[in-house]
Amino acid sequence: MIWTKMLMGSDLPGGVVCGPGVILPHGGRLLSVNSRSVLGSNVTLQQHVILGTTLGDARAPKIGDDVFVGPRATILGGVEVGSRTIIGAHAVVTKSVPDDSIAFGIPAHAKPRTSDVWVFAKTD
Repeated sequence: MIWTKMLMGSDLPGGVVCGPGVILPHGGRLLSVNSRSVLGSNVTLQQHVILGTTLGDARAPKIGDDVFVGPRATILGGVEVGSRTIIGAHAVVTKSVPDDSIAFGIPAHAKPRTSDVWVFAKTD
C-alpha cells in the first residue's frame, strides 16, 4: 500500500485483496476502491475507476482474473466480474458479468466473446 502511494500517487485501502499482477497504468489517478473489494490476478484498472457499494447493497465488487476495466468505469455493489472480461470506458456495472464477456453502456450490458477477437454488438 505504501509503495502505491509513494510511487504512483494512488492509495488502495488496506482491506483490498489483490492477486499478483494488478496494474494501475495511469498511477491510479482518482481511483476509488472499496476496502472490501477483491481483485484477481492480472487485473488492469484505468484512471478514475470506481469499485464501490450502493445504498441497498453494502457488499463490494469481486473482479476475476485477467480483467481490463476501462477509464471512468463504475462497478457497484456485490457484483462479480468474470475472468477474461473487458469493462468498457464509462460503463456502469450493477449486475454480475460472466466470464469471457464485454460489458459496456449505462447501465452496462454484457455480451459474450464470440471468438479470439472481441466484438462490440448493438445493445437491445
